[in-house]
Parts: sequence; structure tokens; C-alpha cells
Amino acid sequence: MAFGFSTLARDLAAGRLGDHYIVADDAYVASDWVLTPWSSPDGPKDAFNYYQARARMVVEQAFGIYVRRCGVLQKKLDVSIYHASLVVGASVEVTILFFPSTRVDTQNQS
Repeated sequence: MAFGFSTLARDLAAGRLGDHYIVADDAYVASDWVLTPWSSPDGPKDAFNYYQARARMVVEQAFGIYVRRCGVLQKKLDVSIYHASLVVGASVEVTILFFPSTRVDTQNQS
């Protein structure tokens, strides 16, 4: 898996990012920093699966907003991973610049 070779994966595995986690579906392998649903939930595990699925939906909806607003993301990017990361980063910046209502207010979060 390409993510396993990324700087983010290495930093998470080494604990350099503190209490941050990746919220993933059951196609991924759970680890100390990748949260996946329980396979046979009951009681608290079922509640965890519910809230974990809601968190994934928020992330998927955010990606949907970016894809709709940045046409370049609506088709396959036939470029290297490095250039793809530049395109995605630039599309996020353009979205924040031209659609200020999508900004996240980090000053007033509890």
C-alpha cells in the first residue's frame, strides 16, 4: 500500500503526531493509529462502529465538496504522486480562497 511509505504514515507510526488517528473502513488493517470498525460488534463496540462510520462520512463528504468545486479532481490525474499532491493541495487552496464559507475556524474549537 502506497500510504505505508508516506511521511504521514511514518510520523504516525513513530508517534510524532501525538494523539492523531486515521479513520478507515474495514478494507484497511487496524493499528495503533488506524481506526477500523470492529468485525463482530456488540455493546460498546457497536457504538464505536456507529460513531466511527459517522466520522468517515464527514471526511467523505468534505472530499465530495472539493471534487465538485474543483473540476480537475473529477477525473483521473495522470501524473506522478508528487505532482498529484501539488494538484490536490492547490485545489484545496483555491477552494478556501474562492469559497470562504468552507474555511474551518480553528480559533473557536473546543
